[in-house]
Amino acid sequence: MKRFLVICATLLIPAAAAWSLDQADADHLLLRTGFGAPISSEQMLFPLSKAAAVDELLSSVRSTPVTSLPVWANRPPLLPPRQTKGENPNAIIAARLHYNAELNAQDKQLQAWTIREILSTDSPLTEKMVLFWQNHFTSSFMKVRSPLLLLRQDLLIRKYAFGNYREFLHAIAKDPAMIIYLDNETNRKGNANENFAREVMELFTLGVGHYTEADVKAAARAFTGWRVNPGSGKFFFDARQHDNGQKTFLGKTGNWNGDDIINIILQQKQASLFIVEQMWRQFISPTPDLKTVELLASRFRESNYDIKSLLRDILTSDEFWAAQNRGNLVKSPIDLLAGTIRTLDISGFNTDKNDERVAAVSAELGEPLFNPLSVKGWPYDTGWIHSNTLLRRDEVVGYLFREFVRVNGSQLSWAARKALRSSVMSLSYELE
Repeated sequence: MKRFLVICATLLIPAAAAWSLDQADADHLLLRTGFGAPISSEQMLFPLSKAAAVDELLSSVRSTPVTSLPVWANRPPLLPPRQTKGENPNAIIAARLHYNAELNAQDKQLQAWTIREILSTDSPLTEKMVLFWQNHFTSSFMKVRSPLLLLRQDLLIRKYAFGNYREFLHAIAKDPAMIIYLDNETNRKGNANENFAREVMELFTLGVGHYTEADVKAAARAFTGWRVNPGSGKFFFDARQHDNGQKTFLGKTGNWNGDDIINIILQQKQASLFIVEQMWRQFISPTPDLKTVELLASRFRESNYDIKSLLRDILTSDEFWAAQNRGNLVKSPIDLLAGTIRTLDISGFNTDKNDERVAAVSAELGEPLFNPLSVKGWPYDTGWIHSNTLLRRDEVVGYLFREFVRVNGSQLSWAARKALRSSVMSLSYELE
């Protein structure tokens, strides 16, 4: 409704006088750091300089959610039923069906909880960064089969999303959902599973081409013995399964363990370059400028890997505000849906049923929460768009617009509706 009032005002006065360029700057900042561009958020930023506006957003970030956790958050993990000798086969079948139904119900509740947090939060930037890190440190319900462990991982990501990247990396490497997802449960002395070690370097810290197969084998041996207690769902170290032999990793030799491997990785210049490039693609453009990346990475290392400082450097950089880097990123389904709802401030949308519907539509558009397509995470930029999703995006935005009009239609003229729809499409549809 607030956006309706502003757009109606622009129909009565010359366009040049309606808003200064500050609106374009505010919209750009809000769209990149949150979901949509509500009028109230724009107005909050108008009196501020670009740097002050960034500081305002960073000052409000959170390390905990505003939405109450699901009712099962403090219960033990769900465990699959085990058949005992002499048990009725029908009973075990019924138990397994019940177990699967409970898992799927919790999965839907976890997705709906995430949507509610995104739509309710007073810090959209927090949710933007949580989604960024979830796409960087991927885990999947289809593999982990535990909504509780994925919720705990979400809370861990919130704790470190703007904190120290060194501490974050050590914590996420010991996260139970991550250990299960990347098969480190089967990594033991004398029979190393290399999957966890490989992805730590390839997808989390260094990227392809900055390590050797010998480094993968050495790191895998160092990560042996990292386990998850099935009853509590918590990490523990099994010393009996740990390889205590000498290992040579990235040119350094010693009796390394998993924490040592992470520390050695963070001594590499490439570790800072890799994270800066990933955040550049999230907030600036699909193609990082290597010279500026070098400068930002140097400052990132000098800050001892402080994530909030890096994000401030990115958001206050000339490249972030450059004209050529506006309107050049395709929105993810969550950006599209949550951005439209928040921009329109659709009244009456805060219900459990609608949260589940938004999560379901996001999955239909290619982004099922907590279920990335692969260990590489979600698609990016134009990867979100193909013939089926493009048509469906148009239908979804149209539906949300009609929902807004249904509630506020008596106050809208035809001209106002047309102007409002144009505004919504430009802010919420394809590009940000």
